[in-house]
Amino acid sequence: MKITSTEIRTKLNILWPSLKFIWLTDSIYWMPSKLKLEELLVKSQVDRMRYITSIQDCEDFALQLHADVKRIRTFDAEAGSIPRNEWYPYAFGEIFGYEFRGRRQNHAINICICDDGIYLVEPQDDRIWAASSNNDKPYFIRM
Repeated sequence: MKITSTEIRTKLNILWPSLKFIWLTDSIYWMPSKLKLEELLVKSQVDRMRYITSIQDCEDFALQLHADVKRIRTFDAEAGSIPRNEWYPYAFGEIFGYEFRGRRQNHAINICICDDGIYLVEPQDDRIWAASSNNDKPYFIRM
């Protein structure tokens, strides 16, 4: 199902009214199912990367997973497994915040707008959870 950048911005502002920094690079996105998101994480090997403080840390994992999801989507389109009318990037990006899952820390992870909700992904171990206005406090999203 398609979603516009305006619709994404509205969803994010409803969930996090004080979120000011949302950078959406495309005008239309495709919302995968949560099952498709889980399949993408299985295909990706980002969670196998080695954590190295200040060199290969949380924002690098989030950036790599975002790039990997775009790469997988592109290869699927080129292989013909995505109908031409669905050739849009997934509504998937990076999210930076000072609290996730109720744990206060400056951290970077990933976000995906799925057809049944907004999910956050820890790219270092592929954990997925429903985004929460109480337990997740982002200050910047790039999609």
